[in-house]
Amino acid sequence: MELPVFRYHPDPIASGSIIESDERCHCCGVQRGFIYRASVYWEGRWTPALCPWCIADGAAHKKYDASFNDTSNLEGNGIAANIVDEVAHRTPSFPSWQQERWLACCADAAAFLDRAGYAEIQARHPKFEGPIMKYFVDDLGLDREVAGRLLRELRVDLGGPTVCIFECLHCKSQKAYIDSLYPLE
Repeated sequence: MELPVFRYHPDPIASGSIIESDERCHCCGVQRGFIYRASVYWEGRWTPALCPWCIADGAAHKKYDASFNDTSNLEGNGIAANIVDEVAHRTPSFPSWQQERWLACCADAAAFLDRAGYAEIQARHPKFEGPIMKYFVDDLGLDREVAGRLLRELRVDLGGPTVCIFECLHCKSQKAYIDSLYPLE
């Protein structure tokens, strides 16, 4: 069965948000071979098992009043309400240590690409090393030496800092923010 297309999260299997599973979806009751495994924000005390189709068509949002992403940084920043609604209610989130943030560019939400450590940046995003350094220096205010050390210390598998990489759907520029279990000093 082919997964639904998520405009703002094009590969939720690679990100770990959707996994192969024999579990039945609590929303539609169907066993489809895939289940969602990232954040669900709702009033319940348990996390419902949801299939990607119930997220994509809005059924999970409708049934549970669920949202999947914090869109506070999109709201009030020139992003149309229907885009904010799609990211919040019909787009899978991604695993993160802290509250995820959805980035934007060209008056639209950007597409989430990857959580990356230094090894993943070198292997899958080598052109992005410069923009990440720029983010560390310009946005975080780190000096270049500290920024370079931080870049080389990024790890996905050790619970330390990683970067969340997004790409603009229009100009194709890439943006990132740092996600860390520990506050950066």
